[in-house]
Amino acid sequence: SSGINAEWPLRPGTSALVVFLLIDSIGNTNLLTDPNQPFSIQVRLGEGNLSRDSMPQLRHSSGLDLQLHDFPGKRERVFIVIMIPTLPEHFAIRNIIRATWANVSAWEDDLADIPPEERTFRLMWVIGSPKNGEPYSAEFTEELRHNRDIYICDKLDEHRTILKYKVLWSYYRALDVFRFTYFVKTDDDILLNLPVLIRYLHHAPRNHFYGGRCTMGYGGFRGYPRWTYCSGGGYYMSRDVVERMVKLPSQHHRVPFRPEDAYSGYLIHQISEELKYEVNRVHNPLALALGGYKCGPWHSIFYHHEYKRMERHFRLAANNTVINCDPK
Repeated sequence: SSGINAEWPLRPGTSALVVFLLIDSIGNTNLLTDPNQPFSIQVRLGEGNLSRDSMPQLRHSSGLDLQLHDFPGKRERVFIVIMIPTLPEHFAIRNIIRATWANVSAWEDDLADIPPEERTFRLMWVIGSPKNGEPYSAEFTEELRHNRDIYICDKLDEHRTILKYKVLWSYYRALDVFRFTYFVKTDDDILLNLPVLIRYLHHAPRNHFYGGRCTMGYGGFRGYPRWTYCSGGGYYMSRDVVERMVKLPSQHHRVPFRPEDAYSGYLIHQISEELKYEVNRVHNPLALALGGYKCGPWHSIFYHHEYKRMERHFRLAANNTVINCDPK
């Protein structure tokens, strides 16, 4: 679209796709004050499937001079990557989360007893491509310019299975960008109790690990097995599990069912069945609190809340405030 021709023999989710989407965004917005000014892009080459030979052949009909440069790049080492699927128009939700639970200094618990390297995390907001090739809004474009935590995948946000594809895409992308120990998936209507999560994962197994509120069942139709999975409100897994999920044969990445949490559980089931790699599913009854929990004590990791109430509930959680109310 937008006069761009691109061809590349790469799997979805690699950095070459990000290059294409960046150029596509430039073609759809007025980011450049002088469209005739040469524009160069630096891309990590030599990581994963990327090399100069496999980079896309890019040509922009507007005359932009696109130059690809070798940029060795080093994956950032973090303890946790937190993936949150979202929509471009959810500006308020993202800003509230950045200012509340994703702000370590806002919590009463300073985690001083936890090693510094285990207090590190990065948000990974995953957004689909624009619907019908339409340009992003000026407000979202401005947000992109000031925040480096937004990632755009190759599926249209109007696709009915977009959430499932966002999660799969984020597995590839997180492995490409970060040297993480744990991958966490949650939603933008969830208040994440960051100190509790970090303390929990501090004691968790570093390998063969998948956990959350794991009482959900799915499958048993069209020849598919039945498996147990962890609720999509919040689950976590060790890096080795993510690495093996993306190594599964492609037919397991194209399945007819839609729930993204069931889909992740299916991939983990297939790791054990097809790759013969044992994954320990750990049910944590305190992982997810539903129904707008607001009373305390705040021992759970994930709390489901409407974003308009998240700031108030965050203040209670940050100070571990217990109030006299009906937990329901």
